[in-house]
Amino acid sequence: GPNNLLIRDIRDLYGSPIEEANVTFFMDSVIVNPEFFISSFKIINSYLIRVVFNVDVDETSAINTENYIFDPVNEASSVNIDANDKRIILISLEGEKPVGSIGKEYVLRIKNVISSTAAGSIPINTGAGSYIVLSNFAKDLSDVYVYPNPAKVNGGTGTITFANLPQRAKITIWTLNGTQVNELEENDGDGGATFTLTDYSGEYLSSGIYVYRVVILDQFSNEGEEKLGKFAVFR
Repeated sequence: GPNNLLIRDIRDLYGSPIEEANVTFFMDSVIVNPEFFISSFKIINSYLIRVVFNVDVDETSAINTENYIFDPVNEASSVNIDANDKRIILISLEGEKPVGSIGKEYVLRIKNVISSTAAGSIPINTGAGSYIVLSNFAKDLSDVYVYPNPAKVNGGTGTITFANLPQRAKITIWTLNGTQVNELEENDGDGGATFTLTDYSGEYLSSGIYVYRVVILDQFSNEGEEKLGKFAVFR
């Protein structure tokens, strides 16, 4: 509707009075619908995700594990609300598949969760603000691990994944007697590298224990920190 602005008793830079003025203007009302959405998240570890919403959550809908859909398929084993901040939930994947720096990208979509009664019982957004992409890489080699371990060749379809890798890394595979059998690199930043259980000639590895050496690579492919480990293969 119309609004009036009266301008008076104003002086210019030199102290001279400015003529009084009355300005009429129109302003339309803008209705902003309240929204409920994910504001941030953090992968605490491979089996625990911290999600922060913009307002407090409704506890009943937030702890329902069926409201958390993973692609590729995975499942939330439990969901807890932070006792000190009702905007924060902790999604546990205990007993399910790991996420994060594992060489695989998961998308987590949240549905049917609403905000608290005090925040208006607003349904979570559809589309942007209702999903997160779970993929990252490690800062160092302290938590590198291999899965599954032991690994089965399984007629040529078996693989293992080196997880919790930094953005760039090189992995060499050795027999216990010191013969190098293969080498692979991680450079796409998803924190994992898949090994097809074959040697340099493409032959599948024999059953036994193998040693792996992981090194961090810098932008010039110079080697830095290293870590050694073992994994088992059976046919």
